[in-house]
Formats: sequence, C-alpha cells, structure tokens
Amino acid sequence: MVARSFRVLVFQLVQQYLHSLDSLFALALFSSAATALISHKVIFILLQSPVSLVGVLFTWPCLFLFDVLTLRTLHAGLSSHKRAFRWSAGVCAMLIIVLSSAFASLYISANTELQWERSFQVHPCMNLAYGRSCRIGSLWGS
Repeated sequence: MVARSFRVLVFQLVQQYLHSLDSLFALALFSSAATALISHKVIFILLQSPVSLVGVLFTWPCLFLFDVLTLRTLHAGLSSHKRAFRWSAGVCAMLIIVLSSAFASLYISANTELQWERSFQVHPCMNLAYGRSCRIGSLWGS
C-alpha cells in the first residue's frame, strides 16, 4: 500500500515537472542547465578536495543554495508569459551550459595531462642510445 502510494506520488511529480513549462525546448534548456550546474558543482568539489559524505550532508544548504536559486529563477523566466523574460532566461541557460561544459573540458584535459606526466616520467640522464645511464651524483653536478 505504501509502495503504491509512493509510486503514484513520484509519477505525479514527474508529470507535473514535464508540464511545468510550455514548450519542449524550454524544458530541455532547463533540464540541461540543471544538469550543468550540478555537474559543475561536483567537479568543483572534487577539484578542491574530496569531501566526505557527512561533510556534504552538513554543508549541502551552503553548497547548493545558489544553484537552487538560479534554477528557480530560470524556471520562472522560462515559464513567464513575457517574451523578454523567456529570451533572457534562455540566454542565461545557454551561458550556464556552455560555461559549465568549458570548465569540465578544461578540468578533464588538465587532469589527463597531469596524470600522463605522473605515469610517464623520463629520467633526464638516461642515455638509451649507448645503453648506459649516468650516476645519481651527476644530476646535481657533484
């Protein structure tokens, strides 16, 4: 009985979300902007330092409050009857998507380069052509 009422509640919430905006394009912009904001926040948290689950649970309101307010403003703008508000909210959603994807690609490429340098280090004094290597003391000039 409880599981059935939970399924009905979830179905009603999904249906309400799908019908909350007038056009499919506005719904796609809003969903993409929400995904971009959340993924940007997760990448930013991983970039700074790993946060434990308890730390995320305690700091959730502070971490995601700006994202929730941004998404609420975007939803209000995309569902507005005034064309200027819809256009400005659409432009803001596109900026969020583009900037978040640029940040993610820069993070991934920088992290890949960093991991590549760590995994492939060449000894500066190795001479493979002659099959011999220098002594450790010759690296510092002694």
